[in-house]
Amino acid sequence: MFLTKLLKKNASFLLLITGLLVVRASLADQYTVPTGSMEPTIHVGDRIFVNKLAYDFKFPLIENAILRLSEPQRGEIVVFRSPEAEGLTLVKRLIGLPGDHVQIENGFVRINGELFEGSVAAESRIVESADEFFYEEKTGEHLHQVHRIPNWARGESLDFTVPEDQYFFMGDNRDNSLDSRAWGFAPRKNLKGKAVAVFYNLSLPNWIPHMEVDRIGKALN
Repeated sequence: MFLTKLLKKNASFLLLITGLLVVRASLADQYTVPTGSMEPTIHVGDRIFVNKLAYDFKFPLIENAILRLSEPQRGEIVVFRSPEAEGLTLVKRLIGLPGDHVQIENGFVRINGELFEGSVAAESRIVESADEFFYEEKTGEHLHQVHRIPNWARGESLDFTVPEDQYFFMGDNRDNSLDSRAWGFAPRKNLKGKAVAVFYNLSLPNWIPHMEVDRIGKALN
C-alpha cells in the first residue's frame, strides 16, 4: 500500500526519469574519450556528443536495430562497441564499407584502387623524416588531419575485402591507434552512433585538472 501511494505521488517525476533514460539509450548520449588514438581530431578528455539516431533506431537494452535509418558513410567518426573486448566502447573513423577492397601500406589507404586524397605527398615523408608530422586527408566527404609518427610506423601491408554488414575503422593518429588493423571488422549491430561535436574537454595531466576552452562546442569532421 505504501509503495503504491509513493508511486502515485511521484508518477510525474518517475515518468521524467524514464523518459530521460530512454532518450539517452535510444536517441543521444555522451562519451568521454580516454586515449589519443583520434588525435588531432579528438583530444584526450574530450566529452563528445553522439547522435544515436544517425544509423539505427534501437530500444534500450536491445542490440539489434528496430529500424535502419541511414547507412554509415566513409569518413564519419563512429562510436561503437568493441568486437574484441566485452564492455569496451571505441571511437574511430570509418574507413572501409561492406564490399570495399581495402589496401593499406605503411598506414596509407587505398579504397577500390584509389589512394585517399592528400596522402600522395605524405608517402615520402614517412620514409625520409624521423619527426612526427601532420597532413590533410580526404576520407569520403570528410577532410581531416592525420597524425604520423615515422618512428612508430608499423610497416604493414594489408589487402582485403570488407565482408557484408561489417565495417573497417582506423584512428586519425595513424601510428598510435589500436583499431581494425589489430582486431578486425566491427559488425553493424555494434554501431552506437555518429560522433557530432565536442561538449567540452577536461583532462588530468599529472592529476591536475586542465580544460581546453577552445574545444567547447567544436564540430567533428
